[in-house]
Amino acid sequence: MTSQTCTSLTWLFVATILACGPTRSAMGELSLNLSFEGASADVLEIDQQRSLIRIAPAGNPDRGWACWWALRIDGAVPEQVITVEVEASDKPTRNNGRLTQGLLDAAWALPERASFSHDGKTWFHTLPGEREGRRMRYDVVAKHDQLWLAWGPPFTPQDTESVVMEALKQIPFSRRVEIATSRA
Repeated sequence: MTSQTCTSLTWLFVATILACGPTRSAMGELSLNLSFEGASADVLEIDQQRSLIRIAPAGNPDRGWACWWALRIDGAVPEQVITVEVEASDKPTRNNGRLTQGLLDAAWALPERASFSHDGKTWFHTLPGEREGRRMRYDVVAKHDQLWLAWGPPFTPQDTESVVMEALKQIPFSRRVEIATSRA
């Protein structure tokens, strides 16, 4: 073989790889991070081949409705389409302060559009999800190696503290008043 033939074969090999798209190893290994304020999800499955993550809300039915979910996906690559499938909770729900054996209506855990963020601060809505019974599928395109996805934009105790501190600075007659305390 001549060097020109080898070069042509090399370019053909590279072109073939590029035409087939990213390989699994090039796409990275998806994982979930649930160790931040507001995070909540029961992880049902992570399918690396299909870039599919299946979750359910992880709420404690003794403390409220199991419908909130929020997670951070690590290991994505830019432009990777990740599908997150959310299944409505199969945990019993509370009604009039009492735990029942009934399930919370799936609609509470499955918003038409989920919220996503590339930095955990600025939030956007997904395109409408695709609903099948008690589950919803959302497709999100990663911009970086981390991607946050939630039922809606989170508003945590830390966010509340920031708002209160800003009000105290901006409004001369404002003062901090505790009007309620949660069990946690």
